[in-house]
Amino acid sequence: MIRAVGGDVDLRPYIRSGDGIVISQGTAEPQTLTEALIHQAPEIGSVDIFLGGGSFSKTFSPDRNGGHRLSGYGGVGDHRALIKSGVMELIPAHVSALPRYIGNEIRCDVAMVQVSGPRADGTYSYSLSSDYTVEAVERARTVIAELNHNAPETNCVVGLDPDRIDLLVESERPLLQMPRAPISDLDRAIAARIAEFIDDRSTLQIGYGAVRRRSSRPWPTAGTLVSTPVSSGIRLSISSIRASSPTPSRKYCPASALPVRYGEQTVSTSSFIATRPFC
Repeated sequence: MIRAVGGDVDLRPYIRSGDGIVISQGTAEPQTLTEALIHQAPEIGSVDIFLGGGSFSKTFSPDRNGGHRLSGYGGVGDHRALIKSGVMELIPAHVSALPRYIGNEIRCDVAMVQVSGPRADGTYSYSLSSDYTVEAVERARTVIAELNHNAPETNCVVGLDPDRIDLLVESERPLLQMPRAPISDLDRAIAARIAEFIDDRSTLQIGYGAVRRRSSRPWPTAGTLVSTPVSSGIRLSISSIRASSPTPSRKYCPASALPVRYGEQTVSTSSFIATRPFC
């Protein structure tokens, strides 16, 4: 494993023109690495980049993509404009199917991930994205990890072995957050109707957008279980969360994400924080 500091990263020895690159999604985007992909595009050449279900960094835009071929399975955040402009190909797939796609329909010569750690056992935590990135790391020829010292450790039994990492780039980037959608009168009206059907101590699956944010306030009584993609603005502690899944994966539970209280900050995670039988 070769270590580098963020500003000194050179991807050219690790990436070949035409490679398929799988990048951890959403708030787990390794920004130092994705920015380097843009800046070094003339030297690297065009590559295929899979960005997952959503992005919030503004690294890639219709006018700023390095000439790379982009793909994803969702239109959240920055992806909406990328798809609308024709820059990003939309792959129709359920999240649970992504492990089967990685290395097949989704080419994976290089995996780029954000990690935290190292942990007590010497491995690195996948931090904000212990989902399809696990499969990508296993299948990739080359693994490039951004060790963000601001990223929290998430408690999943699957860790990234340092021997699997070809290049480790250290950074202290602020963690990405999902921008809050403005709440309209229509959102409030929908949320008020929804509230009539939610009992105290219910288990909620909450989606994206303003309706979700308004529906979650005021929050039901303590003990309510939550499964929500990206940040909802609701502060929960990891220790209070118990998650279940009807179809637990061999390595991870890919269907949901949770907001996690980390110090004084609420961070978004696309990991599914589960009890050990599922993780």
